[in-house]
Amino acid sequence: MIGGTIWAEGGFGAEPGLMMRRGTLIGPSVESLLPTFVDCGKHDLVILRVIARYLKETLGHLAPKPMPLFVQKIGGDTATIGRGEILLPAA
Repeated sequence: MIGGTIWAEGGFGAEPGLMMRRGTLIGPSVESLLPTFVDCGKHDLVILRVIARYLKETLGHLAPKPMPLFVQKIGGDTATIGRGEILLPAA
């Protein structure tokens, strides 16, 4: 992935984001992570609420479910420039 955002309502399979340079993967779960991704902690990202509201207004009932208030940010792929991120619901 070179850049952009993917919001997967069903979650991600094993090792998403291989060689991801930039971009964001948003979803409820991930099967397993690559060792080149690092945990960046829990965050309250206002932009997620803004995007969720926009998608709800634009897509109506087809919009993905909004993420919870706090998300777990996983950064990577550090095998490249490492500016990508995976956002999951915080535990």
